[in-house]
Amino acid sequence: MRRGGRYDVAVRQTKRSDEVVMTDDKWDLEIFSRLSVRDVDAVLSLGWPAFVVYRDLVFLAEAFSEAYADRAIAEYGEQLAEATVNLTYVDTIMLMSAEDSLEAWEDLARLLSEMWLAKAAREFPARAFEVAWQWYSTERDGAATNYFDLGISIFQKGNRLD
Repeated sequence: MRRGGRYDVAVRQTKRSDEVVMTDDKWDLEIFSRLSVRDVDAVLSLGWPAFVVYRDLVFLAEAFSEAYADRAIAEYGEQLAEATVNLTYVDTIMLMSAEDSLEAWEDLARLLSEMWLAKAAREFPARAFEVAWQWYSTERDGAATNYFDLGISIFQKGNRLD
């Protein structure tokens, strides 16, 4: 078995037990071996978030406070408040390194979108959700200076933030 590197873990069913076999190049065990349970929990909570229902709107628990939700509802109305409060800038949570391509970040946004939709559908089967993500620019003096703010938001269908 190689030390470090990437592995794909396959489980083979045998008569006496399950045999775990390391193959291919999927999981980076060198990185995983340095993670604590707290680290893993933090990463998983980004992909499988907790939700809070407030005034019949569904908010990401990490982004939610009654004061913030009330302010957003007063300023944008209920329809846009959900998407506004849930807007999360992924690149403020995780560091973008020079070796990360924009395509890799977009792949991450697509994956998070699928995971958030699956979690919302599981918790709220009677409601329909959408996830939107896009690059946001920073403006100074009316001119866009960069497009490195990757924002992602989940909201009930019809509560879209454009």
